[in-house]
Amino acid sequence: MSQPVAVQTLVRRTHEDRVLAALRAHGPLSRSELSEAVSLSRATLHDIVGDLLRRGALTTVAPAGAGPRGRGRPATRLALDPSAGQALGVDFGHSRVCVAAANAAHEIVFSREVAYAPSTPWARRVEIALDLVDRTTAETGTTFGALQGVGVGLPGPVSSGVPDVGWQVREGLTLTAGGGARTTLVERTLADRFGTPVHVDNNTRMAALAEAIWGAGADHDGLLYARVSEGIGGGLVLQGRLLTGSSGLAGEVGHVTVAREGLECRCGKRGCLETLASVPAVVRAVAGLRPQVRSFDDVVALLDAGDAETLEVVSRAGTYVGRVLAAACTTADPAVVVVAGEITRAGDHVLRPLARAFRDEVLERHERRPDPRPTALGSDAGALGAIAAVFNRSPLLTGYPLLAGGTTS
Repeated sequence: MSQPVAVQTLVRRTHEDRVLAALRAHGPLSRSELSEAVSLSRATLHDIVGDLLRRGALTTVAPAGAGPRGRGRPATRLALDPSAGQALGVDFGHSRVCVAAANAAHEIVFSREVAYAPSTPWARRVEIALDLVDRTTAETGTTFGALQGVGVGLPGPVSSGVPDVGWQVREGLTLTAGGGARTTLVERTLADRFGTPVHVDNNTRMAALAEAIWGAGADHDGLLYARVSEGIGGGLVLQGRLLTGSSGLAGEVGHVTVAREGLECRCGKRGCLETLASVPAVVRAVAGLRPQVRSFDDVVALLDAGDAETLEVVSRAGTYVGRVLAAACTTADPAVVVVAGEITRAGDHVLRPLARAFRDEVLERHERRPDPRPTALGSDAGALGAIAAVFNRSPLLTGYPLLAGGTTS
């Protein structure tokens, strides 16, 4: 009896991964050297290598200084093709999308982003992302014939295959066509386009994963990550695991109540941290004092000019964030606290009051206190974390739900 198609596909992908891993570790290899490195039969290796060459994941190179070997084929070796995209990461923010790709050597081959209006329908957001991928691949010469998967970050709670939760409905983020949820739209559209598994999760958790692997959280046991931009989100890495929570809400620090009688939040509650300390909240508060203010660029300009009332607004926002992060740390006890997002453009004007409020509220510990620090990564952190999820390259993802999710249908 033949193996089920799903089992055959898994076995083949495992063989491909072994071949690619051997070439990552050793560099260009002859077919005989590669056969020894991966312990596959000659027939199986021939089939796998032929397919990877056809799809563009591998290329053949001649050894330096080598000439023809008399009769027969010239001496060639197999190598990873640096232009072949193996993983694509997409981070859909509230007002911009970032796309990044990595090749089989796990090197980032491009990272680009483009803005859109916060009211942009999700179907259009996906079109914008795909257009950006097409333009960038044309400019960089990147190919996706051997793509392993697509990782996607979405704002807010995410549950693969489950309609999005209430606050996203009130925010107008549900689909208008087909009646499905935005998560299903993104999964199916990208899977149909690229013919590969699609892994979807909260975009700030994706950024937290990147920060834990490559950024300020590397080599530390436990990370609390907060991104303060159009919205406020968070991610938690504890005891070597990236956490999602029972309903996808782990790390949602932006929806912790700070002022019970405050403004209504898009989540349906009042006085959430996001209504007081997100970038739009800060711009709105400063504009109430300085009518000429239209954007966060204007706020930063006033800060640079030493405007006292703007300084007070930004300092107050930092204080709110610091208090909420301190409460989260009291519960989760991470080793590192990282603050990212557009708010960090305010520099010490926001980071100093944030750190001061954090120190005032967090429990003293015998070992050390995790003073908040700015991110070590750029605005593409969410897309990079999505790439890491595709490669499954981190033990932080052991048993993580997004690895079992995604779809190819």
